[in-house]
Amino acid sequence: MENFLGFLIIEKNFKERSARDVLNRLKRIKRLLGIEKIVISDIYNLNRQLQENQMFQGMSPFVKSQLRRALKLYEEFEEYEKIIKQN
Repeated sequence: MENFLGFLIIEKNFKERSARDVLNRLKRIKRLLGIEKIVISDIYNLNRQLQENQMFQGMSPFVKSQLRRALKLYEEFEEYEKIIKQN
């Protein structure tokens, strides 16, 4: 996750505190869904599982948006890593 933190700070111009908040949101998603690892190839299913999760449904729209954004940022990071490895 340190690479992801660096990606957020360097590539996305996040402040360190904001980048750490995104990491914490990903951890929250993992706890909500009872998973150990976020697999980006399964991003559609992860979003669907979040939408169906009762705890997620009870959250404010603002928090839901933050969690979905964290997933999207992680997806962008995985794609970025894939491109870097190819070059």
